[in-house]
Amino acid sequence: MDNRPSKPPRSDNERAIVARGLAEEGPVPAGQRSGKIRDTEPDPRKILAAWSVFVAEIAPQVAPILLLARDAAASVPEAAALLEEINAVPRADDP
Repeated sequence: MDNRPSKPPRSDNERAIVARGLAEEGPVPAGQRSGKIRDTEPDPRKILAAWSVFVAEIAPQVAPILLLARDAAASVPEAAALLEEINAVPRADDP
């Protein structure tokens, strides 16, 4: 019988890592700016140009976390649950 204490599906540390990776510096997060440009800019080229700037801003922080979670999810049930949680969070620019 395994006497180790059971581990919660997602630890506070895992949540903190994800939150830190998704946190942005500056007065208005890229997700909010993304939604605003989508809703107010009629030119699709300008929308895509703005979105490319947003991706360039957040990718260096977010991509490594998502890749780590994805790779860990293949063999660690807790990481798989965390990845599902990350993917289920609505983005700021979702209508």
